[in-house]
Amino acid sequence: MTRRPARVAAACALGLLLLPGCTALPFGDDEEEAPVPTTSAPRQVESYVLDDEQAARTIPEPLPGWDRSPVDDTPTRWRKTDPPACIDVLLLGQPRRDAKAMQSGQASDGATTGSGDSLRVLNVTVESHEQPVAPALLDRAQQALPGCSAFAFYGEQGGSQLDERISAEALPTQAVGQQSVGIRKTLLAKVGGEQKTYYLDTLAVRDGNTLVVVTLTHTDPQTDLSPLGTTAQKVIAAVPEAAR
Repeated sequence: MTRRPARVAAACALGLLLLPGCTALPFGDDEEEAPVPTTSAPRQVESYVLDDEQAARTIPEPLPGWDRSPVDDTPTRWRKTDPPACIDVLLLGQPRRDAKAMQSGQASDGATTGSGDSLRVLNVTVESHEQPVAPALLDRAQQALPGCSAFAFYGEQGGSQLDERISAEALPTQAVGQQSVGIRKTLLAKVGGEQKTYYLDTLAVRDGNTLVVVTLTHTDPQTDLSPLGTTAQKVIAAVPEAAR
C-alpha cells in the first residue's frame, strides 16, 4: 500500500474538517465591512434533480498537473463555533441542514498537486436537492463574515476532540451560477513537529437545485485561485447532461 506523506494527509484532513495539534492564531481586532454578495447576471435556471451517480458525473477530471486523491469521509459527530454565528461561515449552519433535508444526491472528489510547501489539495462537493437551494445559505455566510475574523471551532471526528482557532475573511472570486461567495479560512497546524499556516479557500456556488462547494487547501497566501472558479463552472455546466 502506498503511504501518503504526512503533509498530504494533514491538508486533506483540514479540508474535510472545515467543509468545512493547532495553536492560537495572531488575530487582529480590525472590523471589516460586510462583503458585497457575488452574483452572476440573471439567467433562466432549470430545476435539475440528480441522484448520487448523476452528481458524481458532474465532477470533472483533475486539471492538468493534478492527480486524483480520495476524499476522507470520516464522519464528524458534532460541530459548533464561538461565536455561534460563525458556523454559517463554514456553511454548516441551519440553512445547510435545511438543504440536506431535501438532498436527492451527493458526490465528492479530490485532487492534489505539488509536494512539501508547494502542496495544494482541491476538494469538490456537489449536492443536488428536490427544491432550489435557498439564498439564505450563502447570504448568512456573507453576513456572518465581519464578525468571524477570529473564532473557535469545536467538534468530534473519528473519536478525536477538535479545538481549532480560525480566522475567516471574504475571498474575491469570479462569479459562478446564480450566487457565489468566496471565503478564506486561515489556521495554524503542527505537522511532523513543524508549525505551518494553512489557507482553506472556498468557493460556494448556488445554482437552481445544485450546491457546489470547492475548497483549495494550501500554504501560500498568493497561490493561484483559478482552480476554484474553473472547477465550479465545469460542474454547473455538466449538470444538464448528467440529469439525462
